[in-house]
Amino acid sequence: MPIGGQAMRTPLPVQPESPVPTPPPSAPPPSSPPASPPAVTAEPAPPPKTTAPQSQPAAVIEQSGAAEAPSSPTASSQRLDLNTADVRTLRKLPQVTRSRARAIVKGRPYESVADLVGRKVISKKAYAAIKDLVEVR
Repeated sequence: MPIGGQAMRTPLPVQPESPVPTPPPSAPPPSSPPASPPAVTAEPAPPPKTTAPQSQPAAVIEQSGAAEAPSSPTASSQRLDLNTADVRTLRKLPQVTRSRARAIVKGRPYESVADLVGRKVISKKAYAAIKDLVEVR
């Protein structure tokens, strides 16, 4: 036994590494031209939906860019009332985010639609987008 009480270790014999098998060479490509992909037949698309969902006010759906103020009381009833509309309904208006809808609800009651800008609840740009779609009753 060597000094210090430790036995001498004998190195283990190293086995030679076996060569890594190489894959057989790939077969040459076929001489015939590749087959064309199968024809895909598309089903006809369903006709577009022409009626608006009943949950949205008609004034919001009928945004044509050149909306005019309604002249009859019937057309006025299609506008959203700022003092009673909930956040979900207000969010359907253009440029009204969740944050803006919450601010509109929090700022109630309103005496006029212009109060939205006067009280700095929404920006002038957002006001311009919704002023013809809302009212205060």
